[in-house]
Amino acid sequence: MFGIKRKYDKETWMDYLIGHVLWNLGGRWLTFWWQRRIRGFDDSELWSLDYTMCKFMAPRLRALQEMVNGCPHDLLYGNGSDENFQAFHALPVEEQQRQASEAMSLWKEMLGKMAHAMELWVENDTFLEDEQKREWEEGMELFHKYLFGLWD
Repeated sequence: MFGIKRKYDKETWMDYLIGHVLWNLGGRWLTFWWQRRIRGFDDSELWSLDYTMCKFMAPRLRALQEMVNGCPHDLLYGNGSDENFQAFHALPVEEQQRQASEAMSLWKEMLGKMAHAMELWVENDTFLEDEQKREWEEGMELFHKYLFGLWD
């Protein structure tokens, strides 16, 4: 049994076990573990960085959607001009609260669309149908526009 040769590459099963299987189980794992310790990520995350980033972002966007306490200023003050800011603060408190509540609802919906786009990418392995592609593009446009508004 130990002397059985594989037809396609003329190595024994023992050579295959030591050379390939153990390297993949031990050597690769050890290398990746060391890379994660040293630099915080391993080479396997670079094989499909788009997938890795979407997989990382989707649950974090969902969590932010649930716990968010603020929203980007343009959702509340329009273009962010001083006139819009002053006009908002000149409104009665009840109207300010209503508009702030609407802005927060809109922001949570937008965060959901961003998360959904990331989830679509991960779940469908980048093969999106027409409706999914439209949803993905909408979510990614929002992500691009509000990247620096992703805070709590």
